[in-house]
Amino acid sequence: MQTDSGETIAVIGNQLLLARHRLTVRQQKVISWMAGQIARDDVSLLDHKLSVAEFAKITGSESGSLYKEMESVTTSLLREVLHLRGPGDRQRVKFQWLSRALYHDGEGTCELRFHEELKPHLLELRRAFTQVRLERFFQFRSKFTIRFFERLEMLRGLNRLEWTLTLAELRDWLGIEEKTYPQFGLLRKGVLDTASRELHEKSDWSFSYEVVKTGRRITGVAFTVRRSGTPRVDPSRERWRRASVEVKAQVLDAARGLQRWDGATDEKILTDDAFWSNLTDLFVKAEIGQAVFNEVIGT
Repeated sequence: MQTDSGETIAVIGNQLLLARHRLTVRQQKVISWMAGQIARDDVSLLDHKLSVAEFAKITGSESGSLYKEMESVTTSLLREVLHLRGPGDRQRVKFQWLSRALYHDGEGTCELRFHEELKPHLLELRRAFTQVRLERFFQFRSKFTIRFFERLEMLRGLNRLEWTLTLAELRDWLGIEEKTYPQFGLLRKGVLDTASRELHEKSDWSFSYEVVKTGRRITGVAFTVRRSGTPRVDPSRERWRRASVEVKAQVLDAARGLQRWDGATDEKILTDDAFWSNLTDLFVKAEIGQAVFNEVIGT
């Protein structure tokens, strides 16, 4: 839908934004592009024609076979399943994103239609919906950044700036299997830090977070919505601050064992951005012991 200022937005029901799915970046961008084509007065789900040129624009793809790639991505949406919670905690529904995809081989276009089950989450929305700004949305490179961007837009509309998820709820929402990021340190680096950093760089709003512990075990994450321009605590530097002098010395020695910092002073290492982005790996390389690792990095 086009706003009066010419900005394209997708109006999406909040329940859909909280749904569990495992879409790739390009799949998410196609879905949001389709939602952005829905007019305010549409009462039924229509076909939306996607061209190769538009596909390249929204996904950033520079493939030499764009039509083949577009067909691959859109065909996969006929198989990908999303999980929606029902009115009660004991109800769940699963279905595919698309009900049909019609390809015009001579034109380099395809016509896509949402699954009918999505109708109450995309049409004639009067409450519990979020307007997602697509110009920003299409810039993101991480699928996790996209999910957090959607959630931040929803929470700002609800005037809620804080929320907490258990690790199980976080994994469920993002569609992350336990084996993908088995340790919290890996989940932190690959998901939370990545999404927070990209939002900080490309959006007006991002988030900060703190771990929630039960005893010494990390059991959840508490998030806070914040403006991207406000000072933020670098999670890597915060973990470094918590480490003891002895542990810091071991980690710096481990860093000097790598070619990049061979013979480097502590000061030179600590002023290198690569040190902070690889801090979790360096803690592991330093072999500081599982108990200390769990205390500083998290499991």
